[in-house]
Amino acid sequence: MNDYEIETEEYLRHGIRLFQAHILGNSELEHAVAFYNLCMPSGVGVDMGCGIGEMGHLLRLVDPSLAVIGVTNCEAQSHYMTSIQREHIFADYHSVPLQDGVADFVMFNESIGYADLDVVLAESARLLKKNGKLLIRDFCNTTSTTEPFYLKSWAYTQYPINVLVDKTAANGMTMNFFLKPKTNFARFKNVLLSSRFKQWHDDSSEGNYDAKMTPMLCSFSKL
Repeated sequence: MNDYEIETEEYLRHGIRLFQAHILGNSELEHAVAFYNLCMPSGVGVDMGCGIGEMGHLLRLVDPSLAVIGVTNCEAQSHYMTSIQREHIFADYHSVPLQDGVADFVMFNESIGYADLDVVLAESARLLKKNGKLLIRDFCNTTSTTEPFYLKSWAYTQYPINVLVDKTAANGMTMNFFLKPKTNFARFKNVLLSSRFKQWHDDSSEGNYDAKMTPMLCSFSKL
């Protein structure tokens, strides 16, 4: 199961506003500062699968010159953002109702694994200006260089970095960097053990999936 219409409330009830399991620091703001310092985003960004838009909000605290457009197709998340007057687009990120070349950066933060990879990478390339950045903070499959790893109970796919390199290249992008950063999982692990997430996402039947995936951060530029 992975149903953000239900799970959004559970995240918020447990104090999680940034819907990422692994963060780059001890707090959500520290995560945004570290992400900013590593990726150096500028200008207009599109946050694909933005949750409640918290990543864009935090990045604007770090750098008020940024403009981040959040995209979600979850009604619960859209309603929440509307209630706090947080601008966003309610749409499927496979087809975003924005003009070509609108973005200086496009980012996926633990959200690309829900996608048809070929479609969202083509859509990202369409949205990006020349020399714009595609930023992906996610996980990669560490057991294969060519085969994705599907995490069944989360309905989520982790791709090997080789696959991302090949498919971004096919869409006119080149890699800037690939990192396996140190991350903090304690914040989310505590919620997993004390919330309904435990019953929704029982991965005991899938073996030691932690050994098959590792947190990553990568950046690509549109040629």
